[in-house]
Amino acid sequence: MKLEELKRLAESGELTLKQKKQVPTPEDYKMALMLKEYLNTPILFEDVPEHLMWTEKDPYAKFRRTTCPYRVNKSKFKALKIAKRPDSPIQSMYAARNGKAVDAYIKFAALPNEVRDKVYGYHTMIDYAKDNGISRKVLEYWGKDEVVLNRIRAERIRFFDRKTSEVIYAFYKKTIRNADANRVNLWLTKIAGLKDETVVDNKLTIEWKPSETTANIIELVQQNDSDTLSLPEQNDNIMFN
Repeated sequence: MKLEELKRLAESGELTLKQKKQVPTPEDYKMALMLKEYLNTPILFEDVPEHLMWTEKDPYAKFRRTTCPYRVNKSKFKALKIAKRPDSPIQSMYAARNGKAVDAYIKFAALPNEVRDKVYGYHTMIDYAKDNGISRKVLEYWGKDEVVLNRIRAERIRFFDRKTSEVIYAFYKKTIRNADANRVNLWLTKIAGLKDETVVDNKLTIEWKPSETTANIIELVQQNDSDTLSLPEQNDNIMFN
């Protein structure tokens, strides 16, 4: 049904429920005008001849609703940069990057599965979305958005960095217990920041150097360490006996 016919029936109050859903709303008209500006087309969204809709000659083909060609596909529109504008009638998909919902999602996504199970009782993204009222489309968008993915990577690094003191302490315990040359040397060079001793003018000297990042230490600690510990975080004054 053509737009003019829809308008005539709407004015006369003779529209069926199915036809009412095809009538463009003020929101659709606003989006259509913005699309005209964005795509720089000489023809309005609603003025494209019906026989050209969804063809290569229709500049708005992918922005039309399948069963309602005179209404704008919101999911396609909200992914455009123009949807960020203050005068946009609908919220941009990029706005989903902000807010408490995405902050909570990032903290969940950054956790290892084992920790997710302990804290949340599940570890899959689908279960998280269901439990927090997040739609599948938003979840898919977050899973592809580089801004969100970079925030997850940064949070993951922060999470493991908070565990660094425990990893070093576990390594310390193994070094004291076993006292083998490799562990002692690793402790002195990586943790204490000492170079190998050198002889200068017949005197034994030890040169100091800045400690390397603890990220390298973690890779050298054996993964099958059975020691478990729970030390208070941010304790800079631990004394080892």
